[in-house]
Amino acid sequence: MAHGSDETLTLRPPRDGDTVQDRSSIPLYADPTEALTYFEPSNAAQFLLGKNVVQHYAHAARAELVWSRQHVTAMERRRGIAWKPPAAG
Repeated sequence: MAHGSDETLTLRPPRDGDTVQDRSSIPLYADPTEALTYFEPSNAAQFLLGKNVVQHYAHAARAELVWSRQHVTAMERRRGIAWKPPAAG
């Protein structure tokens, strides 16, 4: 919150209704990889959390992404999704 005050950021107008379906609202990131791409270099995150904390969270997120790409969860099995090893190349 201090970042917004110090930088005199303009508040966005309030939204009524379903902002997920509203195409004119600010979208959420499509997946954790995209979120990480914006989180890691974020000046606001580094200011609010500290550079070391941001690096720690980013490292943990990358490790979780690697793990999740190499494993199939019980829910995915129920949905019929199978893990295929990456093609060599």
